[in-house]
Amino acid sequence: MATKIKIRKPGGNPANDLPEDDLPLEELDPAEAGEPLESDAAVEPEYRRRRRPVRAGKRRLGGTLARAWDITRIAFRWGALPLLLLTLAFAGFHYWTTAPVFALHGSQDIHISGNTHVTREQVLECFAPDLGRNLYHIPLRQRQQRLEEIPWVRHAAVLRIWPDQLRVRIQERQPVAFVRWGTGLELIDAQGVLLERPPQGKYDFPVLQGLDGIGTGSPSDNPAPDALRQRQIRRYLRLVQDLDQNGGHYSRDLSEIDLHDPDDVVATALPSGSPKAIVVHLGSNHFLARYRLFLAHLATWEAQDPAMTSVDLRYDGQAILHGPADDNANPTPPPSATPHPKPARRSSTKRLLRRKSQPRRVRHRAGVPPWQRRARRMLGQH
Repeated sequence: MATKIKIRKPGGNPANDLPEDDLPLEELDPAEAGEPLESDAAVEPEYRRRRRPVRAGKRRLGGTLARAWDITRIAFRWGALPLLLLTLAFAGFHYWTTAPVFALHGSQDIHISGNTHVTREQVLECFAPDLGRNLYHIPLRQRQQRLEEIPWVRHAAVLRIWPDQLRVRIQERQPVAFVRWGTGLELIDAQGVLLERPPQGKYDFPVLQGLDGIGTGSPSDNPAPDALRQRQIRRYLRLVQDLDQNGGHYSRDLSEIDLHDPDDVVATALPSGSPKAIVVHLGSNHFLARYRLFLAHLATWEAQDPAMTSVDLRYDGQAILHGPADDNANPTPPPSATPHPKPARRSSTKRLLRRKSQPRRVRHRAGVPPWQRRARRMLGQH
C-alpha cells in the first residue's frame, strides 16, 4: 500500500507555497519511504550500502587456547610431529641401553639348561666379560659361537629375558664309540668329533681303529673332523644299524672295529658261548647276512680248526678260515653254504677285440656289384 506524504516542489517559491493540507500528494516508492523490500536482490538505491553475506562458522577459541591451537596446526603442517616421535624413540632407546635396571648384575642371572657333561663353570666362563654390562649390549651370536667351541656342546642357544637375565640352552653331543688315543680311550660322536671321557660316565661301546687324523695329545686340541673320518664313522653307524635291526642286537658282540679299509670292515667278535674272540672280515655291505652266517657255522669251524683266529666272509657263499700260523689258508666252504658256482664261460671280450683288430673281408671287388659279377661268371667273362 502506497504512503501519501506532503512534499515541496523543488525550485518553488516558498511564498506561493500552498498549505500542507492543500498540497497535492505524490505517490512515492516504498524504498524511498524507508520501508523494507520483499527481496534484497531487488532494486537498491544508490545511497544505501550493499549488504555483504556473512558465512556462518564455528565459534573461534579465544585467548591462550586459540594461540596454542594455531601453533599446533603449524607444527603438524611442517613435520614437527615426526620429529617429536623420533626424539621420543631415541630417548627410549638410550634409556633401555644405559639404564642400570637392564644390566646383567651377576652369574645368578644366567639360567642354564640341557647340560649334563658340560659344567656350569665352563658356560659362565664364556659370559665373564658381560657381567655388569647392559643386556642389550651383549653379543648373543658371539657367545653362542664360543659355547659351541666346547667339545661336548653340539648346539647352543642364548636368549634375553627381560629385564636383566639370560637363558642358555645346551644340546650336548652323543658319543657312539671309543677310540684309542695314546695309551687310553676317548669317546667319539656321530660327526667324528673327539670327546674327553668324563670321569662319571659309563659307556659300553666298541673301540674304533684306523680312523683318519687320530694322533697324540689331547682330544680337545684335535682339529675338526675331515670328510674321510666322517665317512668312516658313517660306515660304522651303518654296520651297527644293520646288525641291530629286527631286534638282533648283534653289535654287542663286537669289541673292536677296524675302519681303515673302505672295502672291508674288520670286526673282532666275541659271541656268547664262544671261548675266544674271532676276527671277522665283513666286507662293505650285507653285514647282517654275513654275520648270521658266521654265527650259524662258528661251532663247526672251530671243531674243524680249533686254532682258527679269523674268518673272511667277503666272498658270497665262501668262508676263508685263518689260523695263527697260516693266514693264507685255502678257502673252506661252510657245510650249509651254497655250492660254489660253476666257472663262467670264457669272456668274449678278447674275441671282440680280435674281431675289431682284423680287417673286414671284402665280399666283392671294388666298384663291381655282386649281381654284375655273377652275370659275368655265367657268361664266362672275367
